[in-house]
Formats: sequence, structure tokens, C-alpha cells
Amino acid sequence: MKHIKILKTIFKVLSLLIGVIPIHALDKHGWRKQIVYSLLTDRFATTESVGCDPEDRSYCGGNWKGIINKLDYIQDMGFTAIWISPVIKNIEGKTKYGEAYHGYWPQDLFSVNPHFGTEQDLIDLADALHERGMYLMVDTVVNHMGAPDTKNIDFGSYNPFNKEEHYHPMCPIIQSDPLSLEQCWIGTEDVTLPDVDTENPFVIETLYNYIHDHVQKFKIDGLRVDATKHVRQTFWPGFCESAGVYCQGEEWTGEAAAFCEWQEYMDGLHNFPVQGVAAEAVVPVNDRALRKTSIAMNLVAHHCVDSTLLGLFLESQDAPRLAALNNDFNVLKNAMTLNLMSDGIPIVFYGQEQMLKGTHDPLNRPALWITGYDTEGPLYKYTTKVNGIRRALINTEDGEEWIRTRTHAVAVGDNLMLMYKGPVITFITNYGSVNKEYILKMPASEPMVDLLTCTLIEVENDILKTTIHRGEPKILYPYRLTMRDGFCADEMSLQGEIPGVFMGHNEIVRSDNT
Repeated sequence: MKHIKILKTIFKVLSLLIGVIPIHALDKHGWRKQIVYSLLTDRFATTESVGCDPEDRSYCGGNWKGIINKLDYIQDMGFTAIWISPVIKNIEGKTKYGEAYHGYWPQDLFSVNPHFGTEQDLIDLADALHERGMYLMVDTVVNHMGAPDTKNIDFGSYNPFNKEEHYHPMCPIIQSDPLSLEQCWIGTEDVTLPDVDTENPFVIETLYNYIHDHVQKFKIDGLRVDATKHVRQTFWPGFCESAGVYCQGEEWTGEAAAFCEWQEYMDGLHNFPVQGVAAEAVVPVNDRALRKTSIAMNLVAHHCVDSTLLGLFLESQDAPRLAALNNDFNVLKNAMTLNLMSDGIPIVFYGQEQMLKGTHDPLNRPALWITGYDTEGPLYKYTTKVNGIRRALINTEDGEEWIRTRTHAVAVGDNLMLMYKGPVITFITNYGSVNKEYILKMPASEPMVDLLTCTLIEVENDILKTTIHRGEPKILYPYRLTMRDGFCADEMSLQGEIPGVFMGHNEIVRSDNT
């Protein structure tokens, strides 16, 4: 009888635990190993052929069934998770800024957006991902609701916060005032976002219960949290604990110390300090941008609790498309390499692999179906290759240590940055496909292999000598580990690189005669 009682107690505890944490959900350590494809549901895939003019700022017909139909496109590129737009019902109608196709103007937290499909469609998407061993991150908005008429707000139309007392009093945001950031309203006179009172006990309890049930119902594996800095910091630990899944917040600032403070309150953040300068490095005339990028990487690694849990991205719905800034293919390859091989959880915005253009909203949010989902495109194929390298490194016997190791970035000259992460050295350049080469020598104790080209790079007298042709990136890995882990088994270049002229320790020699 005693054993039966113990078993009953164990089963009861397990049942309670399963009720709190979805069995399919990843903890933060599991998310560290993922590669995320971020998409706007309305613009990624549709179930019927429709036109889409992004300048209209209107719904174009993308939906969850469409995503399911195009999961091969995402998975074949090497991505292991997707991050989709907010799924809840938004306000309807045309405003000065268009319709709420993006999902950030909520009206009802307890209903899904009918433009994207039904509740069952969303569950089917989660199931389809899980059957593939992939994961679902959902964008989450709890800071505010949406209102098209700032002078006549109908609080009764919202669910569950349908009383004016559930909101902070309307006031304009003053960026230099922390309390104003937390309690005043985002928006303009044309469209405003009533700010939910996250100090109100009823609101707090409702949101904590809501996110727990929301994650459970739709089998969500992780949350992207919108407008993080517009809610008091102490709200977030309870919210993420109630969700029971990894939370990655939007804290938009370029100052590393202030940014990293927020990681005390949630698992991860979008790495804005690095993104802000790394995106600038796509423009070659900005010769110091790679230096600034290396400094930002090192500051974030130093100040943050764990920089390997941050989300690293270069493109987003709020940022210019890189191909709009520079259409040099080798520059875009370097940007993708940086995106996928440095610290944190890589996040690639839909269409980055198709070199979509658009310098600003709404032009940077076109429908992806205009590309025909080309899997033979050069950057799609290159992204697939680098994702394969990253995943293979994670799966080596040292993979857990590698993925947890913080990158140390070193700028060498104005147009080259080295990223040291465990035994891997990644070369990033931004001078492009010009008819020039950089020649580098650096101390090394063993031969290395460029995993991108499977070229052997010999070491002579403890000096590694390598040449960077036409701004190509490199991913170097020790030869002995390359052999142990099965990289380049059928492609190894036995002749290695052609010796050149080398000068100085960690110095670059530039030659115009390639």
C-alpha cells in the first residue's frame, strides 16, 4: 500500500508539472541550439494566388495553412524553428497606417486573427513543425491594445481588459523618462496603442493566466515578447515563468550595459547593440563599421548574463533590407555568415535569403510568393550551407561547449573582422567582390580547414597564412577536428592554399593584383 501511495503521489506531481510546462517546449538551453526563420504570417505564404502591394499596408492573404505548405522551403534551408507574427485578433479597418496585417494592434487576446486562419489551423502548424523536429516561436503583445480613433476609444470592445481602469492614463512617451516609457502610450494622433496597466493586480493575474493557457492550447515552444521596455522589468519574470517556455524580449537600445540589464528579467533579448552596427557594415563606404561591430560584440559578451541566449539578427520588419543597402553578393554572404556564426540564436528574416529589397516600412515587407520560393538562388544555397555547418558543429562531441562559448571579436584593419568561438575562427569582410585580395598571417599551432571551401591551410613555424579573395568569408576549423567530425570528407583540397607574401603579426597586406 505504501508503494501504491508513493506512485500515486509521483503521478500527481508529474501531472501537475505537465500542466505547467508543455512536453514539446524547449527550455532556454534547448533554444540556444536552434536557428530561427522569422516571418510575417501575412506576407510569407498563402493558400491561393493573390497580388500584394506592400505600399497598401493591407492584408495580402498569407496564413498558417500557407506556412504549413512551405515548411520544406524553410527546413531544407537548415532552419530548426520559426517565429511567426502575433496570432491574436486585431482591430479591423483601414487607418492612416493601413490595416493590422502585422498583428501589433490587438483587440481580443482570447481569439485568433481570422485573417490568418482558425484555432485548429494554428494547432496544425505547431503539430506540423513538431513532426519535423522543429519548433514554434510566437510573437506576443501584452503591453497594449490598438485604437484607430484616439479621441473616442471604445474600451468595451477589448477582451479581456474592457474597462478604462485597466489602462494607464493617456500620455505621450518621453524617451528620457523610464516611467514614461513604461506607462505612457505608443502611437500618434492617428493610431494609438492604449497602454495596459501592468501594475494593476487584476491585469497581472489575468495576463499570467492568459499566457499559460495560450502556450498550452497552441503548443507554443517559445515567445518573442514585443515592446519589452514599455513594461516594468519586474513584470516579466512572472510572465515568462507562467508561460513555461523561453522568452526573448525586444529591448531596443544600442548601449550594451543598459541593454544587458534586461537579461536579469527574461531569458534572452534581440541583440540590438550588435545589429545596429553590423547592419551598417554592409555598406562598404562605412569603413569603421566592422570595428564598431567587434567592439559591440565584446561589450555585449562582457555585460550580459549570457550572450549565447540572445537573438542575433540583421534584418527585421523595422529595418532596411540589406540588399537595398548593397547588392554585392559577397557582402551579403558575409552578412549571412556573421548572422549565423556568432554568439546567440540566429534569426533570419523571411526573404533575406532571396535578397529582397526595401529600405523602409512598408517596402521592406513584400510578399515572399513573388520570388517563387527559389531554392536555386545563390544566397538561399549559401544560407543552407552555413546552417549545415552550424548544426554539424553543434552536433559534434564538443558541440555543447562550443555553442555556450562566448565569441571574442577582433577587428583587423577596417574591412576584416575575426570571430573566435572555441576552435572556430570566422572571417568577416565587407569590401565586396572587387578585384583585390587581403593576405593575413596569424599565430596558430595546427593546420586549419576552411569549411566553406574545404581548403586546407597549412601552418609553418607556428604561423597560419591565408589569403582572402574578392571579399569571401571563411570559417576555419582545426584539421584534426575536421577529420574527427567528418567535415569535408569527400572534398578536402590536399594541395591547400598557394603561399603568398606575408608581413607582420596579424597584419593585412592588400594587393591589387589578383
